[in-house]
Amino acid sequence: MPMLYGEGKSAFRRLQEEIVKQSDDQSIFAWRDSQPQKPILAPSSSCFKGLGQLRCVYATSDDRTGYTLANSGLSIQLMTFPWMMNIYLCPLGCGLLGNKVLINNRQSVRGYDRICIFLRQADTYNHFIRVTVAGEDQIAINSDSIATMRDNFHIKSKRLFLRQNISMMMNLPAPRFHGYKFVFNHSSIFAKSSSNLLGITGRSLERYSSRDPKPQDALCIHQWIPEQRILRNKAPGFHAAGLFRLSSVHLDKKTFYVFLGFDIDFAPICLITSYTPSLPEGTEFDVSISDLSKVGEREAYHLLSLKWLLEKVSQGKDANTFLAFKGDSSEPSTVTCRSLSLKMSFVSVHDAALGKEIWTVTFEDWQGPRSMLAPFNFGPRSSENDIIVTSVERSRWTTVAMDHSKK
Repeated sequence: MPMLYGEGKSAFRRLQEEIVKQSDDQSIFAWRDSQPQKPILAPSSSCFKGLGQLRCVYATSDDRTGYTLANSGLSIQLMTFPWMMNIYLCPLGCGLLGNKVLINNRQSVRGYDRICIFLRQADTYNHFIRVTVAGEDQIAINSDSIATMRDNFHIKSKRLFLRQNISMMMNLPAPRFHGYKFVFNHSSIFAKSSSNLLGITGRSLERYSSRDPKPQDALCIHQWIPEQRILRNKAPGFHAAGLFRLSSVHLDKKTFYVFLGFDIDFAPICLITSYTPSLPEGTEFDVSISDLSKVGEREAYHLLSLKWLLEKVSQGKDANTFLAFKGDSSEPSTVTCRSLSLKMSFVSVHDAALGKEIWTVTFEDWQGPRSMLAPFNFGPRSSENDIIVTSVERSRWTTVAMDHSKK
């Protein structure tokens, strides 16, 4: 590489560019830096300090199509795992080696820790920037765990564009809170009684509606804040945000639940069903327990399985499911369930207290034609028109593709 007079710090970047042209070793992107957002190439050789044990290692399932570097960024094929709102965990083809096994006289590696970086969605589809999350800009995850997550969520590598020019990072989408905020305006799906207010005292009581679910009818992995009606999720995003028990909806001695979460692209998903995930053998849990807040952490992780929720939402509505809904990651939506006389709106709004955008879900009575309502009959309907989805912005009604006549 020829030297350029007066090049200064740009010389190290140019060195990396020359290496990228001749090698597909992704460890060149595994450098460390504390800046909240950063380019894809290291600004200094000091960013590689302490990383001498890294080795270029690719899983057999990796798509090694190489990568190209332009003046504005890097085009590369990577897997993206949901971590927290609009931030993805991306494994690189390098890691810290563990046990080595020889297969057919060729070296294969099992049990190594694979280096993963964090990428945040930019303002253009498939455009990302590298970021730091909770003070960490990379983590090492066991390769077998990554393979399990890949298989559980059917994640495949895809072509991404990672921005290099920091000046291009200014017009980023507003950060979103990883969770939900609620407005409970439906008159009947949550029981109305003084017991709803258990655990809510003082000034908080004034803000707490009798239409809210009981605190003991809510379950989440991280934190349910009833006074603010906020369901806070936590990273990594491999489980549902939480569930509410519908206290006033019973049919054939079944209890119904509202499951809420985000898919692998952070689009809101919702399921109203009497199903619950099967717990592992030997785990004791009574699904009719009166206080869901007493459910242990292990059982909660299984009951809020994102894999299970995604499978049920994709299966659609059946005899035990009122609603199976998937929204859009960038547009607001409204879904209507006639069997419950329920309308739910999903809108991302800025919350001044949080200082972030947050998905806000409104439960309210659906004021449709009286002949189509069933206020005293909560039995699931088989009609393909029972569940209707509309885009709030476009005000256009479209029926969810759940044609039971074809089943």
